[in-house]
Amino acid sequence: MAGDCVESADLRPTAIEVANRPYSGNSSEISAEIYSAIELSINHLPSEDLKQIFMLCSLLCRDTRIEELLRYAIGLGLINGVDTLQEARDSLLTMMSTLKESCLLLDSNTNEQFFDVHDLTYIVAKSIASKDNQVFLLKEEDVLTDWPDEDSLKKLNKICLQYPSNIRLPDQLNCPHLSLFLLLSKDFSLTLPADFFKEATNLKVLDLSGMQFSSLASSFCLLTSLSTLRLDECKLGDNINIIGGLKNLEILSLWKSDIRILPKEIGQLVKLKLLDVSWCANLKLIADGVLSSLSRLEELYMSGTGIQWGQSSASLAELNTLSRLSTLEVQIPDAMAAPQDFFEGLQQLERYKIFIGEEWECACFGNSQYSRTISVKIALQELTDEESLSHLKNLHIQDGLDTEYIINDENDFPPLQSLTLQRLPQLRSFCPQQEPGATSSLPQLELSLFSEKTSFPFLENLWLKSINVTRVWHKQLSSTFSRAYENLATLKIEGCGSLQHLISFSMAKCLVHLVDFEIIGCNCLREIIFMEEIEEEIRPTMTLSLFPRLKSLELKDLQHLIGFCSFSQTQVIEFPALKSLSIENCPALEGFICKSSMEGNQYISSQVLFDNKVAFPSLEVVSTHYLIKLKMIWENPLPASSFPKLRGINITGLPNLKYIWKSGPNGIFSFKNLRQISVVECWSLKNVFPASLVRDLPKLGELKILGCGVEEIVSKAEDGSDSGTTVTFEFDQLFSLLLGWLPECKCFYPGRHTTKWQMLKELEVYLCGEMKIFGMQLEQLDSPPPLFLVEKVIPKLQRLTLGADYIAMISGGQCSSSLFHEIKGLAVQGNQAKLVIDFQISFLERFYNLEELRISGCAIKELFCTEGDTGDKEVYVGTTLPTIRKIKLTGLHNLKSCLWKQDVQVDHILPNLETLVVHNCENLMSLGSSSASFQNLTTLEEIVGSEEDEATCDIIFSRLKSLELGVVKAPLLQSVEYGEGRGHWSGDLDSTVQQLHSTKVGYQGIGYFVLSKFSKSIEIWKENSLDFKNLTVVEVEECNSLEYIFSVSMALELVQLKEIKVKNCRMMEYIIKKGAEETAMDTVWSWDNRIGVVLRIDKFFHGKYYSSMSIFENN
Repeated sequence: MAGDCVESADLRPTAIEVANRPYSGNSSEISAEIYSAIELSINHLPSEDLKQIFMLCSLLCRDTRIEELLRYAIGLGLINGVDTLQEARDSLLTMMSTLKESCLLLDSNTNEQFFDVHDLTYIVAKSIASKDNQVFLLKEEDVLTDWPDEDSLKKLNKICLQYPSNIRLPDQLNCPHLSLFLLLSKDFSLTLPADFFKEATNLKVLDLSGMQFSSLASSFCLLTSLSTLRLDECKLGDNINIIGGLKNLEILSLWKSDIRILPKEIGQLVKLKLLDVSWCANLKLIADGVLSSLSRLEELYMSGTGIQWGQSSASLAELNTLSRLSTLEVQIPDAMAAPQDFFEGLQQLERYKIFIGEEWECACFGNSQYSRTISVKIALQELTDEESLSHLKNLHIQDGLDTEYIINDENDFPPLQSLTLQRLPQLRSFCPQQEPGATSSLPQLELSLFSEKTSFPFLENLWLKSINVTRVWHKQLSSTFSRAYENLATLKIEGCGSLQHLISFSMAKCLVHLVDFEIIGCNCLREIIFMEEIEEEIRPTMTLSLFPRLKSLELKDLQHLIGFCSFSQTQVIEFPALKSLSIENCPALEGFICKSSMEGNQYISSQVLFDNKVAFPSLEVVSTHYLIKLKMIWENPLPASSFPKLRGINITGLPNLKYIWKSGPNGIFSFKNLRQISVVECWSLKNVFPASLVRDLPKLGELKILGCGVEEIVSKAEDGSDSGTTVTFEFDQLFSLLLGWLPECKCFYPGRHTTKWQMLKELEVYLCGEMKIFGMQLEQLDSPPPLFLVEKVIPKLQRLTLGADYIAMISGGQCSSSLFHEIKGLAVQGNQAKLVIDFQISFLERFYNLEELRISGCAIKELFCTEGDTGDKEVYVGTTLPTIRKIKLTGLHNLKSCLWKQDVQVDHILPNLETLVVHNCENLMSLGSSSASFQNLTTLEEIVGSEEDEATCDIIFSRLKSLELGVVKAPLLQSVEYGEGRGHWSGDLDSTVQQLHSTKVGYQGIGYFVLSKFSKSIEIWKENSLDFKNLTVVEVEECNSLEYIFSVSMALELVQLKEIKVKNCRMMEYIIKKGAEETAMDTVWSWDNRIGVVLRIDKFFHGKYYSSMSIFENN
C-alpha cells in the first residue's frame, strides 16, 4: 500500500494521504500538516548530497529519464566518492531508492528508466527552493512575464525554464553564482545573444536541448568551468568547433542533433568521460585522431548515425586505444570496416551494443536490459568466429534475405540472454539438422527452428518476427532439452505466417519463469499449446498449473486460432500469476479452452470464452476485441477463486455475443473487485448484467455501454426470485457512466427498482431508445422509473454529455438553475433525424462554472438565439458566459450563414474564449458578420467556408497561436494582418498563409518535403522560388501533373538530399530534366557523387512508366 515503506509510524498516515491525493496545482490547498510532514522528510534526509539530489529531481520535468538526472548530477558534483561513471550511476540508483523509501520519489508509469515526483511533493520542494531566491523555475503551464531583478539574478544558483510561454532572453545573464542553466522552448525562433553567458562563467551544467542555432553564441568560450553540456535535438550545423575550448567538460551530449562532422577540436576535450552522438542521422565524418585523443572516455554512444568507418572518417581501430572505455554503442554499416581484432576487444567492455548493417529501425536502438548486444543484418558466420561470440549476451539478426541458418555447426551460447530473429524469409533452422547417417537435410515441414543441437540455458528474451518456420521447437523433446529454456521470461512471436506448432505441453511445463507472452499475426496457428502429450498419470480432477510467473498474455491477429489449447478431459487449467489477458481479432476462436463434441455428424462447440475448465486467480484486466464466433464470455459454474482480482473488462466488436454473464443453476458470479467495464459494438447482446451480479459490484467506478443491441441494462433473475419486489441498485463508487447508441434499449431494469448514484461525476447519455433518462422527484414514478432523478444526480456532475433529445428534459423552468453549478464540461450529441431547437443563451447561463462546450450532430441553425428566436437585441444586453474557454462544433450541417446572428456581440458573450474548433460544417459561410475582437483566443481550427459568403467583417485574434484551416474559400477576403499595422495578401487565403510562414521562418531549415495533389506545396515546388538548401528527403505522391521532379540547376543545389520517394505519379517520365538552357549535364552532375541517396519508386500507373522512366532525360 502507498506509504507503507515509510519507517516512521508518525509519518505513515501523512505519506499515504500524499501518495493518494489527486493533482492540485494550487499550493494553498496543501494542509499545514502535509506541508510540514514533507518538509520534515526532506530536512531529515541522512546527507546533504541526498538532499541536493532530491531537490534536483524536483526541478526537472515529470517522468524524467534517470540517465538525464545522472548527467546533471555529475556536472554539479553531487555524487562523491566514486571513480567511474558506472560507480556514479550505481550510487545514484542507491540514493533514489532511499528517496523512494521515504515517499519523496515515485516509480514512473512510463518505464523503469524514468522516475517521477508526486505533485504535492513537487510543490513543497519548489517552495523550499524559492525561499532563499536561489532557484528560478518555470514549467510548461507558466508564463514568463518578466525576469527577476538584477539583485535577485545575482543570487540565483539554478535556472530551469521548461517550455514556459512568452519566453524572452536578456542580452546578458548576470548570474555570477549560477551552476545550472536549463532552457527548453517550443519557440524555434528563440536565439541566444552573443554575450549571453558573459557574466555566468561559473556554470557547471548547461542544457539547451531543442534550440535552433545559426551559430553558438561567442560567449560559449567563456564557460571554462562547464562540466556537462547537453545540446540534444539542436540545429547546430557544423559550427561546434567552439566546444573544443571547454577544457573541463566531462559529459557532452549531442543526441539527435543535425551535426554532420565531429571536428578535430572535440579531441581537445581531454577530460571528457561521456560522449553521446547517437541518432545524429546526418553525422558522416569523425576527424582522424578525435576518438583516440579522448583518453579518459568511459562511455561512447554512436548508434543511429551514418558514419562511414575507415573511409574518409575515423577508423574503429581508434577505439582500441581507449583504455578506460567500458560502454560502447555504435552502428557499423559495413562489417568489413571493423578491424580483425575488433570483436575480440569487445570482451574487455562491460556493456556494448553493436549494430552492423544499414537502416536499423528506431526500436532496435532502445535501451536493453542486456549489457552485451550484437545486431547484424548478415549471416552470423560471415561476421566472426565462435570464439569471438563466447562473451555475447544479446544477439539480434534481421533482414538476411538469403539466410538459411544462423550458424553452420552445433554450438551452445552459454551466456546468451536475448535472441531476436527478424525478417529472415529463407530461414530453415538455427543450425543445419540431419539425422544420424543421413545424407541430406530434413524436409522443411519436419524442421524446427531449435533442435537439441542448440540450447540456450540462460536465455531470457526470445523475439521471432517474420520468419517462415513451421515449428519453433521439435515436437518430441527430451526433458533435459526442455529445461534448457526454463529461464525464458519474454516470448514474442510475430508475423510468422507458416507457424503451425508452437509449444508442446511438456515444453510449457518447463517455462516456469515466463512473464510476458505475445503471439501476433501467425495465421496458420490453431492452438498455442498442443495437448496430446499429457501424461496418463494425471488424474481428471487435478488442476494443471501452467506458467506460474506469467503476468501478461496477448493473442492478436490469429486468423485460425480456435483456442489457447483444446482439451477433452476434465482437468482445470490454472494460470496462477496472470494479470493481463488481451485477445484481439481471432475470428475462429471458440473458447480459451476449446471444447467440442460430435452430435451425429455435426461438430458442436460451446463458443464460451471462460468456463469451468480455466482459472485465473490473479487476473486484473481482460480485453476481448473482434471475436466473431463467441456467444458468451462467462458461464457458470466457474472454478473456485477463478476471477477474484478482476478489475477491468473491455469488450469490443463481438457481433454474436448474447451474454457476458449467464448464470446457471449451480451458483452466481462474484466479481467484487471489478472497477471498470466497457462494452462496445455487441449488437446481439440483449442485456449486460444479471441482477444477482450487479447488486454485488461494490467497487465499480466506470461503466461504458456503446453501440449495442441491449434492450435492458440489467436482466431479471431467471428463477423469478425478484418478481413483485422493489430492487435497489446502489452504485456507491461509480464516477463515470456512458450509455450511447442503444436504439433497442427500453429500460435500465424491467422490474420495479430504484437506483442510487452517490459518486457520479461524469455522465454521457444519448440515443438510448425508449429508456427514460431523467425524472423529477416530485413526479409520480411510473413503471419503469427514470434512470436518474434530476435533483439527486445533476448537482454532483462535473462533466455532462446529453443527446439533444434530452436537453428539453432539464432545460425547462421546473429545474432550478442551482442544479448545474458544478458542471465544467457540457456536450450535446445530436440526432440528425430529429430537429432540435437552437441553443438558448438563458439555458447556458445556468452553468456558472462551464469551461468547455461541445455540440455535434445537431440540426441547429445558429449557435446562440433568443427565447422564441425573436431577434430582439435587448435580450442579449448583459448576457455573458465568462467561464467558457473552449467551444467545439462538429457536424452541424444546418449552420448555413454564420455561427451567430449579425447583432450578437459574441466577444461580449464569450469574453474569455481561448479555443474555437469547427469540424465538418460544410454549409457554414462565416463565423459571424459583426465586428469582433477575440482578445483571448489562442487556437482556431478548421473553419469550413463557402464562396457565397458576401459578409464584410473584421475579426481580430490578438493572441492566436494555432491556426488550422480545412477547405477554406474566402473570395472577398482582402488582407490578413499580422502584428500591428502589418498586412499581407497573396491572392487567396491559402497562398497568404503559406507566404507568411515562408516570410517568418523560411524554408531553409526544412529537411523533409512532401508533394501531393492535396497540398499547396506542389505549386510552391513548381515555382522554384524558395531556398531548400537543407532538404534531405523529398516525397512525391499522386502528383499527376508532374512530368519530372528536378531541373538540373535545382538538383545541383540540393547538396544534402539523401532520399527520394515517388508513388502513384502517372505522368512522370524523369526525376531530373534538362531545360533548354542547360547543356553538358553530365559534366556538372553525377549521381554517384550523391553518397547515400536512396531512390524509392513504386506503383506507377499500371507499371507502364516504371519500365520506361529514366532518372535523367537523355536528350
